[in-house]
Amino acid sequence: RIQHFASKGAMDIDGLGKKLVKKLVSEGIIKDFADIYDVDEMTLASLERMGKKSAQNLVEQISKSKNTTLPKFLYALGIRHVGEQTSKLLAEYFESLDALQNATIEDLQNVESIGGEVAKSIIDFFNKTETKKLIEKLNRRGINIAPIKRSNSEGIFINKRFVLTGTLHAFTRSHAREEIEKRGGKVVASVSRNIDYLIVGNDPGSKLDQAKLLNIPLLSEQEFIEWIK
Repeated sequence: RIQHFASKGAMDIDGLGKKLVKKLVSEGIIKDFADIYDVDEMTLASLERMGKKSAQNLVEQISKSKNTTLPKFLYALGIRHVGEQTSKLLAEYFESLDALQNATIEDLQNVESIGGEVAKSIIDFFNKTETKKLIEKLNRRGINIAPIKRSNSEGIFINKRFVLTGTLHAFTRSHAREEIEKRGGKVVASVSRNIDYLIVGNDPGSKLDQAKLLNIPLLSEQEFIEWIK
């Protein structure tokens, strides 16, 4: 878990590799990944094959890693079933760690590609006393998670939530999501009362029936194209 926390896609602590992590753990210097931020140059320099310069460089990398992003931090935590892409989707949807920690199963299943098993894994992870203590410990050591920055050049979809159904011809799903997000909106996976619009392509599935039952406004692909012109 410590090695994963320090890896490139996570907190990206250059120089803190597998062998050094094993050494730090076996020597009792660190017990969890929050302890990384208590390691000092003198302690590192005293280790076998770790010179003063290497120790200094590593301490600098550890300090640098305190400034991170929400997707990287979520991935670093090592939540079961939550890889880099899912971490990014969670960060974009909830925008803050507090919001994610307080999310319900229904909230999580509104995120694209997150089903019941993944949602339960996330809920279980944040409900653990161990997790709460680790996050508190990291906060005390000065971890700074940068806020999500959205490109709202036009802002016409600010605070609007969309669901896509059926086959789109002018867009791939990811392209349509990008067009919505850069205008301040969000794309979620499932239909609920919190949805503002359903974009309907060819051969729509059950989401169309659900949207009609909830009186959610429908947009054809052409109407969506006209809106974003």
